[in-house]
Amino acid sequence: MAWVCLLLAIAALPALADPAPRPLPNLTFLASGDVQAVAIDGQGRILLGGDFTQADGVPRSNLLRLNPDGSLDPDFDVPVNGGVRALAVAADGSIYLGGQFDVVDGVFRPQLARIAPSGEVDPDFPAANAGFTSVLALTLDEAAGALFAAGIPAQVVKLSTSSGASDPDFALSITAGAAQPVRRLLLDGLGGLYLAGAFTAVNGEPRNGLARVFTNGTDGSAGLDTAFVPALPVPASFGGVFALQLTESALFVGGAISAVRSNLVKLDPASGALDTGWRPDPNAAIVSLAQAPDGSLIAAGDFTRVAGIPRRGLVRLSPAGDGLLDPDWTPTLHARASGLLVDGDRLYLWGFAREVEGAIRTAFAALGLDAPATLVDGMDVRLTQPGGTVYANQAMPDGSLWIGGQFRAVDGVPRENLARILPDGSVDPETDIPVAGVVYDLATDAAGRVYAAGEITRAGGAPRDALFRIAADHQLDPGFLAGVRLQGFPGRLYEIDLSTSALYVAGTFDAAGEVGGSAVARTHVAKFELDSGAVVDGWAPDLSGNSSNIPVQSLDVDEGNDWLYIGGGFQYLGGVPHLRIGRVSAATGAPDHGFNPAADDGEVWALGVDGEAGHLYVGGTYSTFNATPGQHGIVRLSTETGAIDPAFQPGLAPGNTVEAIFFDSDESVCLGGFLQGTGGVTRLLRASGERDLRFDPQVQGYVANMSLRPTDRSLVVSGLFTLVGVDAREHVA
Repeated sequence: MAWVCLLLAIAALPALADPAPRPLPNLTFLASGDVQAVAIDGQGRILLGGDFTQADGVPRSNLLRLNPDGSLDPDFDVPVNGGVRALAVAADGSIYLGGQFDVVDGVFRPQLARIAPSGEVDPDFPAANAGFTSVLALTLDEAAGALFAAGIPAQVVKLSTSSGASDPDFALSITAGAAQPVRRLLLDGLGGLYLAGAFTAVNGEPRNGLARVFTNGTDGSAGLDTAFVPALPVPASFGGVFALQLTESALFVGGAISAVRSNLVKLDPASGALDTGWRPDPNAAIVSLAQAPDGSLIAAGDFTRVAGIPRRGLVRLSPAGDGLLDPDWTPTLHARASGLLVDGDRLYLWGFAREVEGAIRTAFAALGLDAPATLVDGMDVRLTQPGGTVYANQAMPDGSLWIGGQFRAVDGVPRENLARILPDGSVDPETDIPVAGVVYDLATDAAGRVYAAGEITRAGGAPRDALFRIAADHQLDPGFLAGVRLQGFPGRLYEIDLSTSALYVAGTFDAAGEVGGSAVARTHVAKFELDSGAVVDGWAPDLSGNSSNIPVQSLDVDEGNDWLYIGGGFQYLGGVPHLRIGRVSAATGAPDHGFNPAADDGEVWALGVDGEAGHLYVGGTYSTFNATPGQHGIVRLSTETGAIDPAFQPGLAPGNTVEAIFFDSDESVCLGGFLQGTGGVTRLLRASGERDLRFDPQVQGYVANMSLRPTDRSLVVSGLFTLVGVDAREHVA
């Protein structure tokens, strides 16, 4: 399902009966396509396989071919009815593909197929179903006339490329250690085949994610190479081998293998012995490897540092010595590349979802191998598929609506993760601010400016660090350069909140400052001057002891009483235990240790303060609050003492998650989330906490965000649902 937005009629007094979804807007969305396999044929044409339905607006189902200049090959259209996970191309141009499909261009070919260069499907290959539910890796041994395939269930098969028959003498027993036991296959040209993945044994012998087997014995049988015993950690500390690269004298192995070396090792290809002197030590997993023509090694992964030096996601290393970094080839990659392929002077990379060298690239790109690294012109095919995600919305006084999330098109109009919807429900044709990254929250100030926050590296073509502002004329504000950072890179923001003079942000970051300028230490929350975007000096609450990857997820400011309420997964505020909720002075950032309620067994995802009434509404994933069981995701606290208000008894069912709180009137409050028995949104009477049965929109799913469109008092609701009552709505209703 997908995150969606909905407009619901809402009255100034406590209820409308069964509010129907507004007819406008009623939009369609396209998400980014995903590339999971790339191969180059003998004419330099580029085959892409993955999950997509369009390429540059032209129908293409999970498989396409690009010309060498990056343009779509109009004569190659072979629809595949499921994801393509592996590709291999023979010298005669035949294309082998594996994945999670059943039909290729109308021909029943479960999980494995062969296609002629013209696109015609071979109805006789393979000769029989190989027994896979998904094929994850392919490699061709043309000299032996064999295709090797690996996948799920845990097996590797050898097929004759002439007959399509499986070789019965090639039999391996693989003990699976994860959902994807064998992810990579690599032939060494010496009668050996390396297997990489998350298995724990081959033919009954312990092998932790890496093994070498024989493929060319006198009887054609497979057998484990017992001389190759790779120096990888025991299963208890093993994450998996994701990448292999073989050179004349070494086998490079990447993955999540930090117990032996930090995720990237150099082994002897015959014995598996570790080269103890070669240790670039990337600080996170390696997912792909390739070798450049000059012999250097290129690695992609989740890392942000290599050998202690900042490198995000992509690095080039010397294969000799201690693995010295190339200081001149330093491409900017704000994403994870799951695959690499070198062809001549180009590096093809795929599987990411944000930005490469300052340009939005969400599935496929090519870089030059000469320093400095630059994007190859023309390699910017736009892949899309139905779906998308709308995380945030902000209704405006003129009836227009801003939406943000993760999408590539709205109603067929290209829009990268941010769009403005006119009051008539159409996409604003004059406003286009492409965002590299995901937009998680939106807010507006009294001047009509809109603030966007998320996991953002660029907006409107300009660098930004998780945050940007849109001026009242609906264009990017070039002078607002506030941002947050995580280990020298843009952090992630989940929440923004405004007072009359300040902007408060919350998320995952350790510093705040001006884009491209200096930054000061800030831990998960920061305060900026609203007009200038300058970090407020001295305002630095200390939050720590996170119980999740989301230390702070919610904020609400009570400007009249000088408090900023903070919720999330943290456990300490200012060094003092505060279990997932606390408050600080909005002016100084000083913590109030006298206000110390506790979300005992879950996180705080939403806050709503009514300072005049002395009430704080707290939503989240907990069921016990202040040591009181049976709270199920929502409580109302006294802002004076932090005690649960016994007069507010919502009585929600167990298993509730409340992620959004919205005050629609003086008499009621709306809750959004995953609400058992009430759908994604419900309305409670403030006096008692009882559900207002006259308000029953029947949102069948999950609601994460709400705002009010003042022109017709429509409630804009964002969440994970596709139906409202019996009406279908895609992302925005």
